[in-house]
Amino acid sequence: MRHRCRTSDCWPTCCCFLAIDRDTGVAPFAGRYSARPRGLPTAAGRPDRRRAKSLFRRSASCYRRRRNGGDRCGMTDGGARIDYEGRPGRAGGGRVARLFIDRAAKRNAIGPGVIAGLKDACAELAADGELRAVVLAGAGGRTFAAGADVNTMAGLTPDSARAFITSLHEAIDAVRTLPVPVIAAIRGHCLGAAVELAAACDFRVGDTTTVIAMPEVRVGIPSVIEAALLPGLIGWGAAREMLLTGREYGAEEAARIGFLQKVTAPDDLDAAIDAWLDAILACGPAAVRTQKSLLNRWQEMSLSEAVAVSIDAFAASFETDEPARMLARALKPRNG
Repeated sequence: MRHRCRTSDCWPTCCCFLAIDRDTGVAPFAGRYSARPRGLPTAAGRPDRRRAKSLFRRSASCYRRRRNGGDRCGMTDGGARIDYEGRPGRAGGGRVARLFIDRAAKRNAIGPGVIAGLKDACAELAADGELRAVVLAGAGGRTFAAGADVNTMAGLTPDSARAFITSLHEAIDAVRTLPVPVIAAIRGHCLGAAVELAAACDFRVGDTTTVIAMPEVRVGIPSVIEAALLPGLIGWGAAREMLLTGREYGAEEAARIGFLQKVTAPDDLDAAIDAWLDAILACGPAAVRTQKSLLNRWQEMSLSEAVAVSIDAFAASFETDEPARMLARALKPRNG
């Protein structure tokens, strides 16, 4: 674990990335990604955003030089980036993270740097007990992700191919098993591994520029790992057509087959995401986390097994005060 800066005092010598902390105004999140300041409320008011952003840029520059083994800050292999924001809600509101596939110069192509960044970022997010939801998007606002990096794949051998695809699976599974709902915000192309990454999310919304495809068979390889989620998501017939032809689907057709839950105009994408976030934040935090865990477990269980673990989860929910508090609030208008 990298050094965790709690103040700005160590920025000249450390290679952490800095983000806004609710109490101190500055906090780091280690790993191959960055967490930009978003001005979260603090106990003493709002932090100095200008100063925090300056520290972030200088610390990030230091980290990129160290990571690339010199003074160049190209970061050509990409990574992942987290932004945080605080949102109100009927159940107390909470923290929302925006997780970016951060390689805009290469259309967010997913190579080893992005894979490592996603795994590191998800490890930090999974450990955040105050987190309520995650929004996954492509950096740059034009492309979700152009799939696995073809330059990386062109140089694979049987052994390195196994290592690469295993690491990619681990990154996608880290997103899928985050303990809070994950929303995929899709603009532009979402291809191959990016389709699998979006399929691992709980919600998918795309604007009218969205184009999805699983083109692996067109370059001589099968679609694997989380492509196995697609039959359950869009049905076996649509999955067979998508995987066996490699053809492209526009936003409306992607919604018709069930891959996208919503399609919006480009200017309305954020509003659609906000509507989902508001709905999530109106629910009990513990209940949502339990429900997410159950949904993931149900995918791998028989009906009888799913019912059994559900009974246990229902009973366990009453070990906290969340049901009593929220039921009392729901009953108050009726009894008033």
